[in-house]
Amino acid sequence: LVCTPASGTVFALGRTTVTCTATDPTGNSAVASFVITHLIAPETLPHVGNGYLALQEALLLIAAGFVLVMIAWRRRRDLLARNEGMRS
Repeated sequence: LVCTPASGTVFALGRTTVTCTATDPTGNSAVASFVITHLIAPETLPHVGNGYLALQEALLLIAAGFVLVMIAWRRRRDLLARNEGMRS
């Protein structure tokens, strides 16, 4: 999974689009994007452990899950198309 901006990037206040590309071992790939809206400066947030890192990890996992769903959906679509072609 490769995302731009990369994991660990500090987002500026405002909106940032994150685009992730996932490729499976057979070369199938999918791209997904989501928007991060940063409304409050980090120094105004309460510090609880390493909460900032946990948020970044959670966002990365959400992106990875979405991209993997897209790969599965494309594989299913391609399989159904191949099956339809065999029936014709």
